[in-house]
Amino acid sequence: MLSLRPLLDSDQEQLHRWLQLAAWTAPTAAQPDTAHHHEPAVVESCSDWGSPFDLGLVARLASRDVGACWLRLLPEDVGLGYVDIFTPQLGMALEPEFRQRGYGRQMLSALLHQAACRGYAQVSLSVHPDNPALRFYQKAGFNTVTLRQYCHVMVTKLF
Repeated sequence: MLSLRPLLDSDQEQLHRWLQLAAWTAPTAAQPDTAHHHEPAVVESCSDWGSPFDLGLVARLASRDVGACWLRLLPEDVGLGYVDIFTPQLGMALEPEFRQRGYGRQMLSALLHQAACRGYAQVSLSVHPDNPALRFYQKAGFNTVTLRQYCHVMVTKLF
């Protein structure tokens, strides 16, 4: 059975792993392009986790961390999902063998509930148009507001 726990500053190393999983690469690519993971905007999306504005959950199955879902307010124009300084950007990843089982939906639903309780009006994200997760986010209530660098910038209203 899936359980959720808070994403902690002690999860920093694992958070970088989940960021790599979240950085989807088209299946036709020879290998994942991890070079961009060292760009300042990407590093800033998860480095030094644990500020008062950070919010995240870790999915656990049988005492194993299998994924995470996190929100962070980022500075102006940082991140492909940037909308404004009041809208946190979402990152989400599950280890490949745990996908397509409803765990992502449970994680996302719980995190969006926490974000609403914290007073956030909306949450944004970016997703490549060929990424199968696009349909997942649409079903979860995210709508495309613009395209940026070929990615959908999507937003869901929390209240």
